[in-house]
Amino acid sequence: MPRRGRDVVFTPGDKEMYSGMGVSPVRFKLAGGTPAPLTSFATCVVEETLSRTMEGASRPTHFRGVTTVVAKLFNIVLPDVAVFGAKDWQQAAIIKRMVADLNFPVKIIIARRCANRTAWR
Repeated sequence: MPRRGRDVVFTPGDKEMYSGMGVSPVRFKLAGGTPAPLTSFATCVVEETLSRTMEGASRPTHFRGVTTVVAKLFNIVLPDVAVFGAKDWQQAAIIKRMVADLNFPVKIIIARRCANRTAWR
C-alpha cells in the first residue's frame, strides 16, 4: 500500500473483531438453560431515532451493526479524528449522534467524495 500521509493503517479481520479473543469469556445461559456459545455477544450499540427511517426502515438491524462495529473500533484505536463520507449521509449522521450521545472523544469529519484519487495526497 503506498504511503499517503498516514502513519498506521488498522485493518482488523472478523476474528479480531468478533471472536471475543483477549476477553475473559462470560458464560451465561439462554432461555431454557442452554449455555450460550462463547463467541456470541449480548451487547450492541443502537441509535434509536435516526436509524429507524429511510434505509433503516427496510434494513432494521443494519445501523445497529454499523454503530456497534464503529464503537468497537473507536474503543480499540482511540482516535482523535474519524472521517466518514458524505455519500452515506444517514450513516454519517448516526455516527455523529452516537459519538455525541456516548461522549466519545472523537472529532467526526464528514468529507465529500473526491473525484480524483490524488486529491487525498
